[in-house]
Amino acid sequence: MLDMLTYSRPAGSRAEVEFIKRFLAPLGCEIDGAGNLIKRIGSAPVLWSCHTDTVHSGKGGRQNVRVEAGKIKLARDSQSSCLGADDSAGVWLMSEMIRAEVEGLYIFHRGEEIGGIGSTYIAEETPELLDGIRYAIALDRKGFDSVITYQGARCASDTFAGALADALGGDFEPDESGLFTDTANYAELIPECSNLSVGYEHAHSAKETLDVGFMLWLLPRLMRLDVSALPVARDPKADPEWGDDWGQWPKGDAARKWETVSGWGTPAGSGDDYYRLLRLAESEPEIIADILLHYGITPQEVERWKR
Repeated sequence: MLDMLTYSRPAGSRAEVEFIKRFLAPLGCEIDGAGNLIKRIGSAPVLWSCHTDTVHSGKGGRQNVRVEAGKIKLARDSQSSCLGADDSAGVWLMSEMIRAEVEGLYIFHRGEEIGGIGSTYIAEETPELLDGIRYAIALDRKGFDSVITYQGARCASDTFAGALADALGGDFEPDESGLFTDTANYAELIPECSNLSVGYEHAHSAKETLDVGFMLWLLPRLMRLDVSALPVARDPKADPEWGDDWGQWPKGDAARKWETVSGWGTPAGSGDDYYRLLRLAESEPEIIADILLHYGITPQEVERWKR
């Protein structure tokens, strides 16, 4: 786990390629047209999901990390933009599960941090890969207690999420506050698509940490999980059920300002990306502030945009 976290690996970087060669190639994965690494063990109807890229700025490379009070952090003299536990934590867990021959379809996705490139490819170009899969469980969520049921729209039923939380134990419980990870792209193909907490905090920032004790607690529970006992209660073909805070579109002056900016009644650029960023800004203000400062955007510049 420590060695994995020494690689800062933006999507498509040489460091990401080196990381894959060192840690994932020995697992015997197949590689598809988008570079996703895929491994099938047994016939269990579950997809285990993580991603190989991180949000490190620049070209990537190597970084120094340390362990302090049971948590992995960047070394004190590091100039890196983040630790990269999102999603090195999921990569490590899935690698260990493969070595233990835990059944399931394993996908190490490419390009999650730049829009879910790898999972979009599978959903659109090779959906037959997912035939027979009833559950898609990403290991890519912050914190210690989330079984995600919404990623903008509902992606997993409360019935499934409650059963999975009970099976794992600890403080896990259904959580409606999910943002995007790759399993969202499978919500129209797979009945139950979720994302589990894997013990990192302050993702996408230099303050990011990974709780080693939680990882070592979670791994054997994933290995012992009997997915055949989990229920299926969601119809992936049903009309999407949106979360309470999704789709709160701009009104009044704000709407007119956005129409002026984009000409289409939405902010400049991708509307979906805008609202994902808006939700992130609301739920993770410290991370957004860190990113703005990292790229040299000052409070004064933000004030000018407001005007």
